[in-house]
Amino acid sequence: MERPPNFLARHPTLRAILDFSVYLVVTYIVLSYSLYYGVFIPEGHPFINSVVVPLSCSLLMASLFKTWWTQPGFVPEGWFASCHGTLAKKERETVERQYDFCGICSNHKPLRSHHCSRCDRCVLKMDHHCPWLNNCIGYKNYKSFLLTLIYGSLSTFLPLYTLFPRYCVSFLTLFTSFQFDNLGFDIYYLTLFLVCATLMYLLLFHCIFLITSNLTTIEYYEKHREEEFENHNDVGYKQNILQVFGANPLLWPFPVFHPLAEQDVQPFCFPLKDKQLSRSITFVHITLITT
Repeated sequence: MERPPNFLARHPTLRAILDFSVYLVVTYIVLSYSLYYGVFIPEGHPFINSVVVPLSCSLLMASLFKTWWTQPGFVPEGWFASCHGTLAKKERETVERQYDFCGICSNHKPLRSHHCSRCDRCVLKMDHHCPWLNNCIGYKNYKSFLLTLIYGSLSTFLPLYTLFPRYCVSFLTLFTSFQFDNLGFDIYYLTLFLVCATLMYLLLFHCIFLITSNLTTIEYYEKHREEEFENHNDVGYKQNILQVFGANPLLWPFPVFHPLAEQDVQPFCFPLKDKQLSRSITFVHITLITT
């Protein structure tokens, strides 16, 4: 039986209000760089101002919209019956015990999947629901989300770097002679600094604590809640990175979904540290998830 649309799908007005946060983010990006190039652009740094900043900002916008528009990878309805319907009853019950059951979706959850109350769906490898993008961050859009943090950090740090000498002069003028002629510039610079610091904090959190250990945000906090937490997902620094960015390094800088080659043709699974455990668990087939 086809499942009715989720809460947000039934209330498009509420969805539009929640999407307003995305419009605010885009408006800030456009306004910020309009002021930088139209009003505050410093002399010097021709390569940064003419090549690096525009390229970084373009990739930032592409990554942001990719993350916003891409579904995170919802668990298909009835995937368990489609994959295991031909098994004998005893074997089917054995396999069934390997998965949690979502009472809201009335569906089995593959490993590393969680139910999102905002999307009202179970999400594959769910990291979190981002309020600024009004979308879940999961298996299919985590890379573009990470690139949004990377290019956002770079796109804010470079103007801070080029404008730093001017800010030092403006800061000293403000506190020595109490002249407020450059107050607008000071507010712009400090706002840009706060945005940059926030993005870099999130980027470092995801790079240092999550990617290197192959954990999602949900799994990271579950790890700290449980006294005995064994991370079976950590398969080594290199493989952990490949699971996020894909096997082709030439595509790493771009917000395109490119899973590992073996995940594209084999039953859908995330490699585990314990290979024997990995072989004993049955997973969802990739063709069911991409549909």
